[in-house]
Amino acid sequence: KAICFDGALPFNKQTTRLGRLEKARALLERYRKQRPGPFKPSTPANSHSSASALEPSIWKKSFPALRHKDQLPPAPFIVACVLDDLRNDWKSEYRVLVVPGEADSYCASIARTTGAAVVSNDSDMTMYDLGSEGSLVLLDTLDLELGGGVHHDEKRQRPFLKARRLHPLNIARRLSLTTPMGNPSLLRFGFERLSDPSVPAGTIRSRFTSFLSAGVDEAFENFCKLYTDSKEVEGAKAVVNALAQLDPRLSELYCQYNCKEYVIHPPHSPHIYMPLLVEDPTRDSSWTYGKDEIG
Repeated sequence: KAICFDGALPFNKQTTRLGRLEKARALLERYRKQRPGPFKPSTPANSHSSASALEPSIWKKSFPALRHKDQLPPAPFIVACVLDDLRNDWKSEYRVLVVPGEADSYCASIARTTGAAVVSNDSDMTMYDLGSEGSLVLLDTLDLELGGGVHHDEKRQRPFLKARRLHPLNIARRLSLTTPMGNPSLLRFGFERLSDPSVPAGTIRSRFTSFLSAGVDEAFENFCKLYTDSKEVEGAKAVVNALAQLDPRLSELYCQYNCKEYVIHPPHSPHIYMPLLVEDPTRDSSWTYGKDEIG
């Protein structure tokens, strides 16, 4: 059992990351144009309400839809706050790990070796080899049921969780989807879907009987490498221990100096991405007052 956090992202994902930052900046800029005055912190209706009273709201299936102008970027330190809270939760049965890379491959490795379920909204997890028992539980399908059920015993009267569970190996077997080696896999299906998102599932299945052209075959091989590069927590234990108490941004900086796959070579230099703060985007960012000026 473990909760894994990204400790670093590969340099080739820089464009993706910058694109996300720009999208968040544009969202903040739009918000400020609609509300040019000072930010007003939201105040809960009852500031003395207990955590137990707020619990049911976590499982609400529908929330009032925000108008586009009412949307703000994600809170800048939400990941760091969640990470610190989990680290300090002595009652938790789960290990909290900041891994030297993207968490997906480490989660897949844990699921493959233990038969655990990966809880995530990232459907890409079905591309990994999760083993014969490993599966993906979609986070946004989690639902808290209060009692009831078929068996009306004492245990069934207590609250319990329900969710949609995807078993990639079983899905591949039922759809007769295999790798060129004959092993059940959703990799070819995922590749075809990525190449043409509009194509029907039936058409994708029919393509499995045909060979890929030379150029497409190379692209497919590169796609497979993203999901077949197995990474074990035990194999990176020394680095995982070093990252144990670091913020994910500092862990990424650490990896660029200490992990060969993340070392940045000239003309590039080690880099760190600061979160977008909720502030007026037409003025200097608060981050600019913390950097040294070199003259």
